[in-house]
This record gives sequence, C-alpha cells and structure tokens, in this order.
Amino acid sequence: MLKRQEIIDFDKIFKDEDYNEYLDKIDDLPKPLLIKASTFLLGFNSFDTFVQKHRELLSKWFGKENNAIANEINQTINNYIKESGHEIIIINPRTSLTLFENLLSSDNTTETIKDSDFELLLFKIYLALNQKLNENDNSISETAKKNKDYPELINLSIGMSLPTFDITNYDITSVFISQVLRAIYLFEFLEEHKESKVLLSEFYKRFDVNGYKQYLGKLLPISGSIITAKKQGNINLVIKEDNDFESNVAFLEKLAVNHIVYENEILKDYLNLRENPIVRIDKNVFQIIFPLFAIEKIFNGLYFLLKEINDNLTEESKINLRQLITFDFSEKYILCQLLDNIFRKKYFKLKGIEMGSPGAPDYYIRNGNKIFIFESKDILINAKIKSSYDFSKYEKALREKLYFYNNGKNEQAKAVRQLMNFAKQLLTKTFNEDKNYKPNSIKIYPIIILHNRQLDISGLNNLINIWYEWELELLKSEGINVSNIRKITIINIDTLLIFQDQISSGILKLDKLLNEYQNWIDKNLIEKKKFKTKKDYYSAIEDSLVSFNMYMSIRYNWKTPKEFADKAYSLIEKPSA
Repeated sequence: MLKRQEIIDFDKIFKDEDYNEYLDKIDDLPKPLLIKASTFLLGFNSFDTFVQKHRELLSKWFGKENNAIANEINQTINNYIKESGHEIIIINPRTSLTLFENLLSSDNTTETIKDSDFELLLFKIYLALNQKLNENDNSISETAKKNKDYPELINLSIGMSLPTFDITNYDITSVFISQVLRAIYLFEFLEEHKESKVLLSEFYKRFDVNGYKQYLGKLLPISGSIITAKKQGNINLVIKEDNDFESNVAFLEKLAVNHIVYENEILKDYLNLRENPIVRIDKNVFQIIFPLFAIEKIFNGLYFLLKEINDNLTEESKINLRQLITFDFSEKYILCQLLDNIFRKKYFKLKGIEMGSPGAPDYYIRNGNKIFIFESKDILINAKIKSSYDFSKYEKALREKLYFYNNGKNEQAKAVRQLMNFAKQLLTKTFNEDKNYKPNSIKIYPIIILHNRQLDISGLNNLINIWYEWELELLKSEGINVSNIRKITIINIDTLLIFQDQISSGILKLDKLLNEYQNWIDKNLIEKKKFKTKKDYYSAIEDSLVSFNMYMSIRYNWKTPKEFADKAYSLIEKPSA
C-alpha cells in the first residue's frame, strides 16, 4: 500500500556540474515568473501523472527549443531507473515549498529572460534543492541507524516521515471537512467563555466581520475554489470589482504573504507559508500558494491569528490562550463533544472532570465488558527539531510528549504511561467511579487521541507499542494479569470526525477497528503468513508501519458527516472570488 519513491537529484542527471552553484541562482529568474511556476507545481497532488510520470512532467516543463535537452534528460532518468531498480519522482511539495520560500526572501530585480533559459535554469535549481533535501534525509538515516533501542525499520520510518508526512500524505476533502468542523467547534467554545470575549471582539474587528459565521463565510470560498477545481495547477482568486471589492481585498490581504526574512536553516517547517497561504499577483488577483496550507488555515491557522491579537491586548484583557486552546478546548471540550455524539447509546460514560480518581483518563466508556480509555494530547514537534534531521532529537521529543518526561528531578507520566497506570487501576479494582465489571472478563482498549496531522506518521504506533510492552512487563512483575489489556492505538481527531456517523450507527464498530488495525501492524502475525514473493513480504512489512488514519483510508470509505451538513453548508456562500 505504501509507495516508496526516490526523489531524483541534480547529480543523477547533470553529472559534470556542481549542484551548489545553482542553490543561489534564484536571483537570475524574474520573480513573477517564479511565483507562477512555483504555485503551479504546488497545485498538483502526489498521485497525479504529472508528478508520477517523469516523461509527462518533462514534456510540460520544456518547450520546443529545449526538446533535445528534455529527451536527453528523459533518457538519463530511464537509464538510472533501469540500473537502480528505483521508482523516481522529480517534483514534490517539500522542494516546491522551499523554492517558494527562497523566492520570497530574494530581493532579485531580474525582469526578463528567454523562455528556454528560464525552463532549464529553473529545472537545475529545482534538482539542486532536491539534492540538498536528500542530503538532509541521509542525515536522518545515519542517526536512525545509530539508535539500538528500537528496530531499525521503525527508526527509519519515523525519521523519514516526521519532517514531511503531513504535506505529502493527505486527502484534501477530508482535511477540509475536519478543519471546518473544528473551527466551528472552537468558535462555539470561545463564545461560551467570558474570558475570551475581548479577544473575539478584536478578532472580528480585524477582519471586519460581525461574527464567526461571517468570517468563515468569507474564508470558505478560498477552500471551495480548491475542492471544486476542475484541473490541477495554479488556482487564482479573482475578486469581483463590486461594492464589496475593497473589503474582500482587505480580508485576503490579511492572509497573504509578501516577503520572508529568511533564516540560515533551509527549513523551519514552512511556518511563514502555513500562516499566509496566498500571494497577491495583481490588483484583483490572489494566487493560492499550496492548497493544503490554504485549507488548514481554516482551523490550524486560527491559533496564530488569535495569538497575534492576544499578544497585543492590554494586560487586563490578555488570556492564557495556549492553555485555553490546547488543553481546555482540544484535550477536553472537542473530545467530549465528539465522543458524546458518537456514543449516544446507553453506554456507561464518564468525562475526565467527572472522575475523581487520580490518573483518570480524559474519557471513559464501558460497553458491557469492553472498556475504552482515552488520553487526549494536543501536541506538536517543534519546527527546529523537525528541521534538525536528527532521529535522536525526534525520539527524545516523542518520548517526552507521549511516554514520560524527566527533568532530572521528577518524572511525569505522559499518554502511554498514563493509560497503563489507569489500566492497572481497572485490573486491581481501585477505580471508584465504576464497579460494575469483573477484572478477569474485561477487555481494555487504550487510545491516544492526537489533534494534529503532523504526528500521523509511519512507525509511531509501532514505537508506542514497544513502550506499551515495557510497561506491560512492569505490571506483570507486580503479579497483575495483563492478558486483557489491548495494545495502544493512536487515533487522530480528524479520523473520528470523518467516520463519526459510521461508528455511531454501528456500521463500523470501534473495538473491531482497533483489533483489525493492531493485527495489521503486528510484525509477528505477518511473519506467520505465507507470501508468493519476497516483494509481497517486504510490502506487507512496510504496510505494517501505517498509522490508524492511513489504515482507515486504505480499508474503508468515509462519508460526509451529517454534522458537517448541519453546521457548515449554510456558511458556504457563493464565492466572490
């Protein structure tokens, strides 16, 4: 199911030249042409033939004057594929985003260039960036292999996917639906809290709207232009010159990027472009830089917008925004709202605030002898760590956020240990809020809910299961029967949002999904199977590293949630762009 492809770099094609010479040649290309070319490349998803078939890419990249060069490049790539046996691609979101950041940080004044010269120079610059990024990947590989605490394949999978997985593996429509629903949830939450009244008032004032529905009504047409685009490539937002022209332009200007003060590091997780996903190219024309970032501006971008406003409020009006959004909203409010919607039947349910037992989870459900315990974590990996290309730093960050944190004096349990500690309470019958079960007959399903696609990466659940096994051994050493504790599953909140109706109706049963997934990623079960070829075996091993969200997308079709139709359709107006 997983498809591994090599991003071909400069040295594979232009063997007699030094790629370093082209890393700084972006100033030789006119900025308007570069913007158009970069956004064009970013407008294609990874499954399009323009991306997957190098011959098609070359035929569209080069014009007639460069036909001979294009044919020579095509033959060189074909020879490399034959010799190496690798599948290759040329364009990819990471390089395209880096190219765009470079051009926005440039002060070049080049105005004209021959089309044929532009095509070839841009191609060489692109491949040079590919090579630079491939060198970063090699650094990850080297550091991953040095770690002996975990299987090398898991290390490599996490190391190679953490920096970029969120921008290369996604379904744009499902991301759109979850972003809209989460944004509505957040606005509803903020409007219920008196402490955020001033903040919301200033937010609405900044965007010249009378409430969140009008704000989303202005923002969603941008996403609509992406979802309904008939072809991939450049996506322009053309503003009608009517009575709302000035207000619409002013609204979009607040979301547009003009220039980047670039730092020495080649990547900082594209934070500038995530915050400002469009660029103005004419009086009444804006262009979407990267469709995914424009979609994720709906919810993910809200925190940064609110933070900027909150930072400029008076001391009396400022609130602890990070605590309010990441803990009170993400880890408590939206999880409870969603699980309440999904499990409406007469299950025994408890929210975290309803449980007085120390170490109680964020949500507890018992259906007969099946117990689901949820720990909710709205966490991110720092952009500097992501761009370090050092697996030891990745592992440390993941361990401290999901297993335990030790500051040298005290040790604080995180999701994995929290769940296992609570499982111990259930098995020793010391959980006071629910006494109507028998420890020897229950099945405990520990679940970690994550709130950002950044950690929906290959290998992470496999790593979590290693930590789970370590904790299991500790419980065994205390004489506790652990046979009824199922392995821990990481579920992204987006997956629950998208599949909520199918789970709620019983079409999909959560316990069966969890069992199926854990069997899918269980290497021991794979080893017992018979495969026709070694290729099939290795493919199954690689597939065993997928996240729960990826597994669901492979195995099941999702349907638009009724909640989306009820809450969002009325906000989606016909775009003025």
